[in-house]
Amino acid sequence: MSSSIPLKEFAEVWSSAANLYDKGKFLEAAQQFETVAADSTAKISYNLGCIYLKLKQHEKSLENFQKAVTKDTHFVAAYVQMAAIYLEYNICDAAIKCYQVAIHLMGNKKYINYRPLGLNLILYLTEALHNQAVAESKVDNWKQVEILINMAISAQQEDKFNNKLKISLQAIQQKQQPQQFPIGTGIFHPPKWMIESTKNVNYLGDSKVISTNNNPFSMNESNSRSKSSNDELWPNLKERETGQKKEMKTVIELLTTITLDTAIKTVNSKQKESNLGTDGKPQRPPRPQSKSPPLRPPLPPRISEIRKLPKLSTNNDLKSQDNTKAPRAEYKEVGRTVFVKYSLLSSNPNILTVRQGDKIVVKALGADWFQGCLKNKIGLVPWNCIHQR
Repeated sequence: MSSSIPLKEFAEVWSSAANLYDKGKFLEAAQQFETVAADSTAKISYNLGCIYLKLKQHEKSLENFQKAVTKDTHFVAAYVQMAAIYLEYNICDAAIKCYQVAIHLMGNKKYINYRPLGLNLILYLTEALHNQAVAESKVDNWKQVEILINMAISAQQEDKFNNKLKISLQAIQQKQQPQQFPIGTGIFHPPKWMIESTKNVNYLGDSKVISTNNNPFSMNESNSRSKSSNDELWPNLKERETGQKKEMKTVIELLTTITLDTAIKTVNSKQKESNLGTDGKPQRPPRPQSKSPPLRPPLPPRISEIRKLPKLSTNNDLKSQDNTKAPRAEYKEVGRTVFVKYSLLSSNPNILTVRQGDKIVVKALGADWFQGCLKNKIGLVPWNCIHQR
């Protein structure tokens, strides 16, 4: 949690945003969490990742999951959520890495129960192993797929996934991709003690002052202590008490000084003795041993860093380009079929949405883009999404 945000204010924002999420107001919940997300905990970053996943904003979701695993390198659920996003975009190498890190962090545990921490999620090792098998099947690594499915079967808890795993086994035998197990997208709710801290509690109660003239303990003129006849003795008693206090203070200061001097001399003499070697010469103090920083699993690349797109060209620009200046290669020929290496999702009607492994027929050439035909749809495709062969 950020040191600049008071605990009470942080708890109020977290509680309010969690209530909005429970009511299905995901956008409002995200806006609430963003106000405390700058230097917040890994739980808040995870919450934002799940909310943006609900809103289909995968780039922001992935960014927040990456922040979560940066703040907490053992956050298994965040690695699994990131892997699911990569798998959705057919970025299989990054998805496999995320699943491998998650499985490594789980160790010998068959599941992790996040419910005591405020998240309604039990993450099973079987789910991570099975979903990694799905990612391996997309790159045709069928031997590894079979190994992972068998590991998932042996790791399952109380035969919870028996029927689903049987269906996956049948699909693998026919060289078909099994269905991915969905992971819950709930969020962390604040602990009860934090919610209680936001409430104003009057521990002392309401005080009442009750006093009457007949009360013998009330101070009034009738029952107040009258001045005694020995008032002239009070100054002498006060002077004597003051003198005794001064003497006691002087004795204490003297004893403290003697004790400190003795302690300093003893410490110095022991330091000199400890620094002397067997030859009687002072030794150098031992060098402090440097502790190596804890190993952190590498972060997979972001979706935006997988493949940067060139500047978009229009159909008119494509026709007006001097194609003689475009780099000529075997795969850059009109009428040739090329294969998609990197997936591209686009909301622009002039650009084709392509998936890894798609076959596109080249219709017109350009320097950075070409006009292609995919499933009777014609549009622009960047050359850097295509296999260079």
